[in-house]
Amino acid sequence: MLQSPILKELNLARTNLSWFKPTYLNVSSTLRLLNHKFTGLNGKWPYNILNLQHLEHLDLYGNSLNGLWPKINTTIPLKSLNLGLNFLSREIPKSVRHLRFLTYWNLFRCCLAGSLPKSIAKLHHLTHIDLAYNKLNGTIPFGLFSLPSLEVFNLHFNKFTGGLPPRVLSRSLKESRLYEYELDGNVNQDSFTHVKSLVLSTFHWLIIN
Repeated sequence: MLQSPILKELNLARTNLSWFKPTYLNVSSTLRLLNHKFTGLNGKWPYNILNLQHLEHLDLYGNSLNGLWPKINTTIPLKSLNLGLNFLSREIPKSVRHLRFLTYWNLFRCCLAGSLPKSIAKLHHLTHIDLAYNKLNGTIPFGLFSLPSLEVFNLHFNKFTGGLPPRVLSRSLKESRLYEYELDGNVNQDSFTHVKSLVLSTFHWLIIN
């Protein structure tokens, strides 16, 4: 089915595919949209899923896929990536810098560990990023706070440490959750005036000027 030269979109969200091996997605195709949200897929991540040369929207939210990060095509035109509620067994790779067209990125509760690569701050088209409920640690790259189009920025319930930049928030930001960390630093209160939903509770030490 996925080898059809004319197939552009495949939406099987909430269809029971638990008897399929996820390797059936390891094909080259003309797909631009693939939605397999809540389909019961389980087993190892299909190695080729981020190597489809025309793919713009990928949604595998709420399955039981596990293992290492799929290889990322250096020219993939991906705009929306939703892998939340799955399992990724290592830190976010530096190769995410190749997702330069990405606007929506959800890795909510994926058992991620390690630090955030600084290359994330080069994804200038991002409007939504959710990395909440993982085991990420280290410092948060300051460049994330100044992404020009960022509207939703959720990193809560991780293990980040270190400081925050004095002027924290992108002017486009509407929602941010950055709580349950041992972060510290001096933050200018003017950074928050345009944000509709902001949670900065349970910081180790945070001064707002």
